Amino acid sequence: NWEEPRDTSYTHLAVVTREDTQHSETYLWVVLVQRLPEFSPHLLGDGLQHFHHTCARCSHQYNGQFYGGNRILLLQCPQCEQNYDILAVSTKSRFRRANEYFSRLTPPAAFRQGMSQFEEMKMIWKSVLDHCKYRNDYDLDSLGPAKDSWQTSAETLQRRSGDCEDSSILLADWLISRGIDARVVIGETQALQGHAWCVARVDDEVYLLETTVERDEAEEEPPLAAELTDRYRPEYLFDRDRLYFFTGDRLQDPGDSWDPSLWQSVDYTVSPSPPEPTVDTTPWFDDQARGTGVHPSMLISSRAAD
Repeated sequence: NWEEPRDTSYTHLAVVTREDTQHSETYLWVVLVQRLPEFSPHLLGDGLQHFHHTCARCSHQYNGQFYGGNRILLLQCPQCEQNYDILAVSTKSRFRRANEYFSRLTPPAAFRQGMSQFEEMKMIWKSVLDHCKYRNDYDLDSLGPAKDSWQTSAETLQRRSGDCEDSSILLADWLISRGIDARVVIGETQALQGHAWCVARVDDEVYLLETTVERDEAEEEPPLAAELTDRYRPEYLFDRDRLYFFTGDRLQDPGDSWDPSLWQSVDYTVSPSPPEPTVDTTPWFDDQARGTGVHPSMLISSRAAD
């Protein structure tokens, strides 16, 4: 008549006995066990979720509980008390790891032969400023309950709009496709507001590329990140394959975003994902390509670098 064993969420049942010879009695315990699934962002949904996981920083195994939310989530190990994972809600109301928002895309554009990496970085940055309009998630009702949602770089390229993390992911993805070291940064501004931006490393210099300003408000030359530490405070970084966590003291200057003594990386390399939905091929650079005889969507002319 015991109802508990009928609960199908239990995966194991064990009976433990102990003889009490003095009283000629047998004691019996029934143990019900539920095998928890290995953690995956894709298994998380609304409501309480139980999971088994191994910390990517100290390798401690533990059982955890998760409550659904609609913002960026940081997973923290109960053993080392360090953050080791960054999750965000997609436009489809599904949780994905931060680096999974890179579509590994290469927008169709030809670059002038002989351009330096610095010139390419500057051109791509200015192109994103020109053609990716800032749009706050909280101003939209079309996304349902996932208000603070992230777009993949392919979605942002197609929509030509997004908020700070969306345009930063697009910019970093495009730079990486051109062989330029780039990372997305999650942190705070001088006004203690949460923000995201892009950093890129060219010729051993690290540049901070803001993506939420108008083109005419942006500096003509990409500023060095080291010159803006009083205005931007990085907390977490990520690229296509890894997440990076600051290991110094909270009051310490985060310094170079590529300094391994300050940033511990966690490898979350993912297998190539299925192709993203077809991206709108309407040219981004039509004003630069008129009269060239080349399809506009396949060209960034040399004039764009002037």
